[in-house]
Amino acid sequence: AASLAPGAFVAGVLTAAKHLEVTDGDEQVVALLRENLELNAKAVQAKKVVVKRLMWGDGLDGGTKPFDLVIGAEVTQSEDSDGALLRTMRRVLKPSGLALLFASPRAGSLDVFSLAACSVFDRVETTRDWDKDAEKAFRGFKCFPRMVRLQWSNNKAPAPAVKSTRRSSSQAA
Repeated sequence: AASLAPGAFVAGVLTAAKHLEVTDGDEQVVALLRENLELNAKAVQAKKVVVKRLMWGDGLDGGTKPFDLVIGAEVTQSEDSDGALLRTMRRVLKPSGLALLFASPRAGSLDVFSLAACSVFDRVETTRDWDKDAEKAFRGFKCFPRMVRLQWSNNKAPAPAVKSTRRSSSQAA
């Protein structure tokens, strides 16, 4: 499993994956992730855990194979980076893999990302009803996180490269 951004750190650490990579684009955050991993080493179920910097738009290191599962949290905040995030997702996710992204639906950025994801993935589902216990805990919160599920159908190979779908306010209808 791969974990994009520190918000997915806990979910990534608690998965029963054999190999786990926890990433962020900020070196200071990566250092904090390493420290947190050391402090919580006993809770980690994965046999191999790597914490490293990953910039969106980049792919995997030469020795790393694509992942079955990618978990991301609050990674869709900026429409400017949608294209780069989707290129990274294409590179790090196996054709048979599953990506689960969790994000607050702020200012429509999650909707814009989901629309852009449709050009890369065959299956793009956004839901608020992803966990009954979480739903109860966050009842009444306007920013309750949505889950976006990304997959290719029938283990189809990834689609061609993606360009950002960002439109400036002057371009918006």
